[in-house]
This record gives sequence, structure tokens and C-alpha cells, in this order.
Amino acid sequence: MKTFYSLLCSFLIIGGVFAQGVNTQELKIAPKKIIDSTIPKVISNIPELRSASDCDPAYFYCENFEDVSIPELPADMSTSSLEENYYIPIDGNNANAVQVQGFFTGTSQDAGAGGYWTYLDEHTTFAMTNDDSCLPGGATPGENNNCDLTLEILELPSLNFAEGDSGMWLQFEFYHDKNWGGGDAYVEISTDGGDNFSDLSGPLPETQAWQSGAFNLSEYYADTNVVIRFTWSDNGSWASGLAIDDIIVNPLPEYAMKLNEHLQLFPSTYFGGTTYQTVPVEQSGATAYNFAGYVKNMGLNSLDSARLYSSIAAEGFSSESFAENTASLLVDSFYCNDVFTATANGTYEAEIYASDENGTVTETKSVQFNVSDYEYARDDADFTGGYSGGSYVNNDGTEQRGNIYDIYKQAMVYGIKVRIHPATSPGCMAKGVLNMVDIETGDVSYLTETAEMNVGSMTDDWMNFVFDVPVQLMAGDVVLPTIYANYDAVDTLVIAQTGNSQPGETLLQDIDGVSGDPGEWYYTTSTAMVRLNFDPTLTPPASVNEENEIKFNVYPNPNNGIFNISASSNERKEIEVQNVLGQVVYSQVINNGITQIDLSNYDNGVYTVSLTDENGLSSSKKIIIQ
Repeated sequence: MKTFYSLLCSFLIIGGVFAQGVNTQELKIAPKKIIDSTIPKVISNIPELRSASDCDPAYFYCENFEDVSIPELPADMSTSSLEENYYIPIDGNNANAVQVQGFFTGTSQDAGAGGYWTYLDEHTTFAMTNDDSCLPGGATPGENNNCDLTLEILELPSLNFAEGDSGMWLQFEFYHDKNWGGGDAYVEISTDGGDNFSDLSGPLPETQAWQSGAFNLSEYYADTNVVIRFTWSDNGSWASGLAIDDIIVNPLPEYAMKLNEHLQLFPSTYFGGTTYQTVPVEQSGATAYNFAGYVKNMGLNSLDSARLYSSIAAEGFSSESFAENTASLLVDSFYCNDVFTATANGTYEAEIYASDENGTVTETKSVQFNVSDYEYARDDADFTGGYSGGSYVNNDGTEQRGNIYDIYKQAMVYGIKVRIHPATSPGCMAKGVLNMVDIETGDVSYLTETAEMNVGSMTDDWMNFVFDVPVQLMAGDVVLPTIYANYDAVDTLVIAQTGNSQPGETLLQDIDGVSGDPGEWYYTTSTAMVRLNFDPTLTPPASVNEENEIKFNVYPNPNNGIFNISASSNERKEIEVQNVLGQVVYSQVINNGITQIDLSNYDNGVYTVSLTDENGLSSSKKIIIQ
């Protein structure tokens, strides 16, 4: 099932009403479609497993779900569901499935057990109801995991507000994924012990990232039997679900602030600011890192002249943002004014916090980024020590899948590095493909590819797909390295994934291998572990006919008649271009490694480009002029 959404990033907060925030940006990938059900419409977090909000003993009521035995709820909470025989996997493993009814507790791994709801990893343990992980009728899933979750209820214990302060507020964190057709979530309140409920929140927005909710409960200050509940319905569709964490019922302090999001932005030709986990030192030295964050006012009073501060102590770097006045329960975005340029390899750690003129200070959080000799990566495996799951490439068709990379300095790329998931079949064949992205239109065009290789022997390990001829990339290029595998009813390729990409940074092409339809490009925010490798020591696998081949690339392909030929040597060669009738329409003798050919005045269609050297060796490639 594939769903259509516009590539629009926005930031949502709640303060009794819902407000939309800053830095909305429409991305340029075309067509604007989604393959996964987990596409956030907010700026993605750099994954950070954090502890839950502390439950201060002075709070009137607090629950962070940390002192529970998964999948059990706290003893003072209750839950219900219309699905009676409802199993969910534990630790992402169907073999560990246990029966629940309604909401249950778990981790991000448990939430993502169904394969789609995988972006909750900033929280440790939380409560959730999740159609994607629901196994109806037992531990073995059927054709799909579509359970009857049309009325899921998580109910808090009865609270006596007469014993508390008159200025009570409800605060909580939530993650609401409505993909696959529907889903509605509400916060409801009862003043008669749970016999009758009224709507408190209105429909909670679809966020697909953790967000904060806050609602004023002061009108209930004299009620002695108050029950608050969270409800969710899949509306009879295959929807994902609702996650709840860090529930607090307590008066708001006069001054308080929270660093909701903290991130480093690496300038991007394509996106105007994006995240990379590892950047080659030559590319890193040609640009700079920006540090940013979203700060929420958690108090009753305005934050006066709030600023974001960042520092890299080991490098003697520090910066701050412009000041902003932020009203109660609202969120502001902050961008530090100075940038940091890394000129040596190594792992860097930046600390980020916010404060205002009233002396209000957030906690200090950190982001890590790595500068390597040769590798360019979006995935964060170097920091987590592993990967979070896998993406099937050819289990139900032919695909290519990878990540977009900005080129800041002219360089030669030698290969594509990929992590092969253990679920890959022993005999599976795949190849690396390098594509170019047009920064004006978002169009993706073929550049070159590697030889096809057996990837089954490299499961649970890294594998380099090496180009026969290194590819010259220029400053300002935007490229998309992918792994390509044809549909095979026997063998399946699974690419490891870890971390989050912003919408449009990780792409796949869903190809119809039967009709030859090249298929459309989709995006997913589950980051494929597909990297660019600039290591000059990489060597391509030996070809059976290597002695009888001239190695060269033609790019871009397809093209508008203007294309480059990149050969493996500067020795004298003759170029011939033939049309589909076998007629020679162009010829030239070259002595260069890279030569540009202009056939823009020729008719659109398929042509054959041949190179012949002085020894009579010849190789050919097809090109498309369009």
C-alpha cells in the first residue's frame, strides 16, 4: 500500500489550541509521494535515546511509564479495546508475541515491529496503541495486521482536584501517526468518575514525531472525581496509532522552558539545511555546520529575550542565536549565528542549551557528528553501534534505494558502501547505481553503475560496490547513490537502516520489472545505510572479459544531448555514436579522461556510444537523448 502526501515540513504545538510554527519548507522531489507510513511533517530529531521526564514527588499527578514491566500499564491506569484477541510482538519479534487489549507499554522497537511506525526513539518506555504491530488472532500475522481498533481507551485514575491547586494543567507528550487511511485521537475528561466524558482537546493533530500537549484544567478545580482519558480510533482503516508519554497534572510554574528539539544543520544545495552524520574531511572543510533548536515555554509567563547557545569545547567554538520573546506554551525556533567548519577527521560533540533574561535555563543536550577520511553517511550507525532494522528492496518487485548527498568540493567518488542486513538471502545479486538530482526540478537521472555482485556472503556486514571508472563530481552537484536489486522470487535483498532522515533525503524507486516502467520515486524517513565512498584505494571486482574491455562512463543518462564521457585512461581513443539504425551520426578522436559531447541538435531517441582504442579493443553503452 502506498500513500500520497505533499512534502511539507511544519512544526505543531498545543496550548489549549493548536498553533503552527516556523520554517515551513516545501521540498522539491518529484513526484511527491511516500512509500512508508512513517513520514514526519516536522523537522526530524537526530536520534537521541533520552530518559523520561522526571516525576517530581510534588506533582499532583505524574506518569512517565518507566517503572513498569513491558507490556503492562501502571496499576492505577485502565485500558480497553474492541479487539479481543490482540497480540503484539515484544522486542520486535513475533515469536515473543503476548496478548494485550487496548493500550500497552513498550519501546520504539516494539512500536516499529509492524515495519512502519519506527520513529519514536527519543523516548524510552511509553504507552501506545498501534495497528501496525497488532497480530489478530494470534502470534502469526495474516495478510495484514488490520485489527479492530475503532475504540482504544487509556484512562487515568480518578483525581480529586479539590485537594490541589486551582491553576491545574494537563501536560503530555504524544506521537500520532494517521497514515494508511485514518485515525482520530482525543483527550476527554469526566467529572463524575468516568460515567460521562466530554471532549477536552478536539482532534489531536497528525504529528508523526513526538510533540507536547498542554490543556488548562482550572475550571475543574472544585471537582472531586475527575477522570482524564486518551482515546484513539483507526476508523476501520489500517492506521498506525497513538503513543502517550510523560503525563503531568500540576499547576504551571511561572517560568520554565524546555529544549524540544536540538540539531545540527549541514548546509545543503538541495534542502537549504540538512543533517549528515559523517562527512569526508574535504567536503566538510568546504562548508560549515549550523546549530539550531526548538524551545518551548513551559511556564505561565513570557520568556524574555530567550537565546539558544551552542559550543564545541574541544575546538574553542561557541555561538548564540538572536533573542526571542516567547509566550506561554508556545515554541520558537532558534539558529545560532556563527557556524563551525571542521578541517580534520574525528568525532565532534556540540552542546546546546537555551536561557532567557529571567534566569530560566533548559537542560544541556548534545549532538555528535563525524568527519571521516573518505566516507559520506546519513545513517548514525557509528554512534549507536548498530542498526535499527532493515528495508526490503526486492521482495515484491524491483527497487533501488539510497540517500541524497550534496557535493561541496570537486572530488572523485570510487564506490557505494552499504550495510547488508542479515535477512538477505545467501544468493541475492545486487549492484550500486549512482544518480544525479536536478536541484531545480527534483528530477533524478541515471549516471553510472557498478557490476552486479553476490551480496549474500556479506550479510550483517559492510560491502563496497566499486565503480569500474571513478566518477568525477563537481561542487554543487547533488547525487543519489542507491542499491539496485531485481525482483527474485527466491532471493531477497534487505538493506540495514538506522536513524531518521528529513523528508526527501532518503529515496527509493519502485520499478515495474515486468513492463520495464522505470517507476516513480518515493521518500522514506527511515535512513538506508547507503554511503558514498571517496577512498582511492578501492578497486572494482575483476571482470571475466576485463582484458577485452575499455572502461568508461557516460553521464548524465538520459540527457538533453549534452553528456560527458569519462574513460579510465588518457590514451588515444575513437568515439562513435550510432542511431538505432546503426548509422554513425558522430565521431571524434580523444586523448582525455573526460570529454564533453554535444548532440543537442540531434533527434530524441536511443543512441549507442562506442569507444575503440589503438589496439582495436572496443566497448559500447546505450544513451537516451530526450
